[in-house]
Amino acid sequence: MEQAAEFLERYYILNGTIVHGDKRGKKIGYPTANIQAGNDHKVFPKKGVYAVWARVEGDYHGGMMNIGVRPTFDGESQTLEVHIFDFSGDIYGKEIQVQFVSRIRDEQAFSGIEELKARLDKDKEEALNKLKKRTPDIAKQRN
Repeated sequence: MEQAAEFLERYYILNGTIVHGDKRGKKIGYPTANIQAGNDHKVFPKKGVYAVWARVEGDYHGGMMNIGVRPTFDGESQTLEVHIFDFSGDIYGKEIQVQFVSRIRDEQAFSGIEELKARLDKDKEEALNKLKKRTPDIAKQRN
């Protein structure tokens, strides 16, 4: 993602609308905003977990995003989910912009919820460290 940002002279950006999901993340302390991409022809980064900046209602928030099929839950279709740090509120139907800062890891299956939660705790720590070194691209808000 760092090399893509260098070539693009900005972060790789995904715009979309926040839609309802299965609400599993909320049950384990990591609620996610599920995204329906605004462009049907958008090319997505490789499946995995990313440190991101998320812009909702004009404000930027740090977060971590998963792109993938949620193999721990026997998922089959690809989802785009972002956990926005220290955020609460009803944002269903709102527009979101995600700026990809850094790739953290590949998507993987876990033996259960506890193992998944422990890994999410590590992912959050790594994402926060990556975001400390980067600021959102405020001037470059569209694809």
